[in-house]
Amino acid sequence: MSESTTAPPRRVAPFVAGAVALVLAVLFGVLLVVEPSSDTAETVLLDRAAPAAVGEFDDGTAFELSRRRGSWVVLNFFTSTCIPCRNEHPELIEFVDQQRSLGVNGAEFYTIVQNDDPADVAAFFDEFGGDWPVCTLGAPLREWVAALRQIVKGHSEEDQRRILHDNAVRLYGLA
Repeated sequence: MSESTTAPPRRVAPFVAGAVALVLAVLFGVLLVVEPSSDTAETVLLDRAAPAAVGEFDDGTAFELSRRRGSWVVLNFFTSTCIPCRNEHPELIEFVDQQRSLGVNGAEFYTIVQNDDPADVAAFFDEFGGDWPVCTLGAPLREWVAALRQIVKGHSEEDQRRILHDNAVRLYGLA
């Protein structure tokens, strides 16, 4: 009868506990040195006067962007046949609801309709939802773009390119 020699069992638990302790120590160290995030937005457009762009609401009342001074304002340029507009619409509904829950601290949201039939716009909102103010351009789109250029004119070419060109490419696939 042959005797087999068996090695004493290895103790794995101390190594596992050591590895877990090391990972926890590293995570704790990271938490100590990481700066907390702030709730501020960094953009070259903050604290700039709104352009003198105008439009008209469905009920015929005037929309004047410059009269919203002191408010956060989000303008969503829109046509009912625009594919990116359709794709982003559910997120806009969620965003508007979130902003309304903030009360006076939330942003005002407006859809600016360009070159579209009012009946098609109404049908779009009936089908897909959204109950925020809709305004038709009271001036050609080039005047709205010129107003935006006025806002950014004091900034570097790099900042202007980032605001005007890069957003057009990123959001609408324009090149």
